[in-house]
Amino acid sequence: MISSLLEEQGLRISELDAIAIVNGPGSFTGLRIGAGVAQGLAFGADIPILGISSLAVMAMKAHRQAGYSNLLICLAARDHEIYSGAYRVEKDDVALLGHEQVGPADLNCFAHVDPDIEWYAVGDAWRDGALSNSSGALRVIVDGAENCFPDAMTLSELAQIRVKNGLARSAQQALPVYLKEQMNYRD
Repeated sequence: MISSLLEEQGLRISELDAIAIVNGPGSFTGLRIGAGVAQGLAFGADIPILGISSLAVMAMKAHRQAGYSNLLICLAARDHEIYSGAYRVEKDDVALLGHEQVGPADLNCFAHVDPDIEWYAVGDAWRDGALSNSSGALRVIVDGAENCFPDAMTLSELAQIRVKNGLARSAQQALPVYLKEQMNYRD
């Protein structure tokens, strides 16, 4: 598929500025396969890689669909847990406020966000009722811009912005992000 796409565009892999991947959160196997393929291509062509969070891609897509600039992204994970992150649109990019997290639905994952700002809630954890406004103090619009799951077009647009800003890295630095490991999570 990659060869066909490059041929269709009249490009060789070495002519790319960078390769973008969703580096998490997401399925363990999917993240490893994506990172492995991207690393192999990038090493062989001597081009950088850009790892972008699936939650950041969702935030940008929701911003473009609904126009909101303050976004609370919550994606259902396994075992009745959620992946969450708060984002603010800054210029053409989305900036993570605090850290992305994973945990039970009753985790107060947005205690650090400004309660005086109206927040737009996106993701299946909001829509499916797995998560509520657990802090009670936030003004949240849960209308959950439909179809805001990560897609290649939004990933590519974010990658172009970030490559221009010098954020691409070497292939060996393109690793999946496992939130449970980063949070020293214990079952």
